[in-house]
Amino acid sequence: MSKKRLEVISSLIKKDEKILDVGTDHGLVPIFLLKNKITDKITASDINEGPLDSARKNLNKNNFLDKVELILTDGFNNLNPNDYDVIILAGMGGQTICKIIKSKKFNGRFIIHTTTSLGMVRKCISDNKIFNIIMETSVGNQKLSEKELFLGPILLKQKAKETNEYYNYLFKTFENNAKKSNDPNLYKKERDWLKEILWN
Repeated sequence: MSKKRLEVISSLIKKDEKILDVGTDHGLVPIFLLKNKITDKITASDINEGPLDSARKNLNKNNFLDKVELILTDGFNNLNPNDYDVIILAGMGGQTICKIIKSKKFNGRFIIHTTTSLGMVRKCISDNKIFNIIMETSVGNQKLSEKELFLGPILLKQKAKETNEYYNYLFKTFENNAKKSNDPNLYKKERDWLKEILWN
């Protein structure tokens, strides 16, 4: 996970909030939070012993092993999500994130990052009455259109250069996929939405 991504995730966490980092992998998020004295109330979990062992070694190397509770579990299994203020779901696929979100009701805030199945994740958030704020979420009601589920309700309102670069990347990807498939209607609706944004 890049330093920039760690900074963005950490910027969404308030001082001394109780954190659950699901799929902690190498324990980079807990270490960053501790180094920057944002919070020391951290539980880190992973479904596999290997990544959890890597997190244990990294925490020990940074003298933080006694500061983080490490748990071997799948998602919210054996955990009560409402014991935490914030749950971080970062670095995993969209399907896995949706499975975890749906497994138990959580009344706090999610911080979510995925590079796959973004529309699916937004729909999952919307269906479960979680208000979507790009990466940070809280409980609420927000009805999203099909276009918003695909492109992101906040991103649609932004005029940032990075947003246009992202949309341009999506458009080129879908155009290439349509050409390779010899199906001009493949992703046509999505490409039309992107054209409308990029050329207006």
